[in-house]
Amino acid sequence: MLNSIKNFFYAIILRISIALYETENELLKAGILETKQGSRLQQRMRHRNNLLEKFLAGHRDERYTQDYYEVLKKADKFMKEASDHKIAVAADRHGMNYALKDKWGRRYEHLGFYDEKHKYAGKTIAEALVIEYEERKTKDDHYELLNIYDNSPVEVGLANIMSTVEKVDEEIVDYKYKVNDLIQHSKKFTFPIRCTREDDTILNKIEQLTESLHVKKIGFEYVQLEFFIPLKFGTVNITEDSKLFKDLTEINQIFINSDYGDLIGYGVTNFKKRIVHGDAYEVWKFDGLKMETIKTY
Repeated sequence: MLNSIKNFFYAIILRISIALYETENELLKAGILETKQGSRLQQRMRHRNNLLEKFLAGHRDERYTQDYYEVLKKADKFMKEASDHKIAVAADRHGMNYALKDKWGRRYEHLGFYDEKHKYAGKTIAEALVIEYEERKTKDDHYELLNIYDNSPVEVGLANIMSTVEKVDEEIVDYKYKVNDLIQHSKKFTFPIRCTREDDTILNKIEQLTESLHVKKIGFEYVQLEFFIPLKFGTVNITEDSKLFKDLTEINQIFINSDYGDLIGYGVTNFKKRIVHGDAYEVWKFDGLKMETIKTY
C-alpha cells in the first residue's frame, strides 16, 4: 500500500516536472511581445532563419557564435571580391533598389567609399584592395599578393599577467616587490604574429621587429613570406654569418590570428633572401607552406 502511494506521488511530480520543462522551453523559444495600439500585445512570428531568430530573441550559445562568424567571413569575402555588377545583383535579390538614397542622402553606389573626394571613390572595395596591394608589394617578383597582416604590438596588460602568476607561500613573498614586478611585466608588448623555433629562449626575434607580414602565392600550398622590417632597426648591417642573423632566420612556423577567430599557420621551409624596399623597409623573405586553418573562435 505504501509503495503504491509513493508511486502515485512520484508520477504526479514527474508529470509536473515535464510540464514545467516544456513550459520553460516554450518561453525560451517565444518571441518578444510587442505593444500595439491600446493594451493589445502581439507576439511576433519566429524567423525562419535560426541564426536571425537567436539574434532577435537574444539567445547566445557556441553554435550562434560559430554561425555569426561564418556570416561575417562570407560578407567580408563578398565585399573584398565583388564587382559593381555583383553588388547590384545582390541588392536586387534582397529587394533593395541599387539607385535609392539612404536617409542621409547618400546613394548605394558608393561601393564602400561614401566620400566623393576619397582616392577610391567610384571603385569597389575589391578594386581598391588591388590598387593598395600593388602599391605596397615588392617589385622584385611577379607572385600574387594574397594577404597583408599588420603586426602592430599590443600591451600585455596586468589582467593577463595576473592570470599566469603561480600561488606561492605567503611567508616568503615580498608583496611590494611582487606588485612592482607585475606592473613592469604588464607594460611589455605582445605581437599578433608569433613564430615557433627549436630554441625559443633566444632574445632576437624577427616578429618583434616586423611591421607587417606579406604572404604571396607561389603555387598550390606554397607561399612566400615577407617580413617588412623598418630600416630604423638597422637590420641591413647584420651579416649573414653572424649569430644574430641565425637567431632571426631559424624559425619553424608562423601563426597569425585572423579577425574572425581563425588561427592561420604557415610552415617555414627556408630563408630565401632580403632586399631593401623603398626608403623605409628591409624585407626578409622565406619560403613556406600554408597549414590547415585551426578554428579557435
